[in-house]
Amino acid sequence: AEPYPHDDYPTEDYNAESHAAGDEYRYNDMDDDDGYRAPYPDDDGDGGGDGTDKGSRYSPDPSLPTDPGDVWSRVSAPLRWVARAVRGLFSRFTGGGGGDSEGSLGVIYPEAKRLRDQLAIVDGEISDLERKRRELEKLLGFDFGPEGQFEALREKCFEFKPGGEHSYELCPYQQAKQKGSGHSSVDLGRWEGFGDSNYLQMLFERGTPCWNGPVRSLSVTLSCAAESVVLSVDEPEVCRYVMAFATPAACSEEGARLAREAALPPADDDAEDAHGAVGGDDEEAEHDEL
Repeated sequence: AEPYPHDDYPTEDYNAESHAAGDEYRYNDMDDDDGYRAPYPDDDGDGGGDGTDKGSRYSPDPSLPTDPGDVWSRVSAPLRWVARAVRGLFSRFTGGGGGDSEGSLGVIYPEAKRLRDQLAIVDGEISDLERKRRELEKLLGFDFGPEGQFEALREKCFEFKPGGEHSYELCPYQQAKQKGSGHSSVDLGRWEGFGDSNYLQMLFERGTPCWNGPVRSLSVTLSCAAESVVLSVDEPEVCRYVMAFATPAACSEEGARLAREAALPPADDDAEDAHGAVGGDDEEAEHDEL
């Protein structure tokens, strides 16, 4: 039950109340006491009207606001602050932009998602451009010959199988390997450059160190040919390898022409002789007719 406001308490003394003649008398239970009025009426009927019934009635603190609007304002202010903070955090984590205005989660979030998707696309394009830039810078550091004729070998590898336990792989501008019978391999060296100004020697250094020996290295001697092929591999010194490699990139213009001619199948001399014989018989027959 709500407490009675202080102003609503009865102020007149019912024991001293006089009744005019002719007034109808109405029984008042307060008439039976000795003039003592309990500070709190006993509304719940438990006999606690002597002031000890504080479970059902209490005197409010005068310092507390009594206006409902003022109470709601004081209670809701921190709740509104918490709501704004939660909305901001939720918007931040879900892409809403952290706006404080009503409806920001529904309006800003789709726009933020669209911008995030565009940003992801742009980031991917930037990554691709950075990768291409690094590749171009790496290419600019390579020497492909005076006319760029060796550039065709940059991303190719050539294998040589002499028979036996090992095989070899040559990857110009990358590395050279010696492969075992399984999946094991040993680096013979990494691309170092050309050994002379004539571009007839490739050098590979900083290979896998030998056991109690030097670091492996490879020297490749180039020769002109119509096709690129490894001709031979040898190890004249411990962990010092040499390789013979034929390639059109090592050919001069004249050498390339000669290499192409050498690669052509030989002419069929028997067919030419047969053609000449047939031609001679025809001439003799024509002469007899005359």
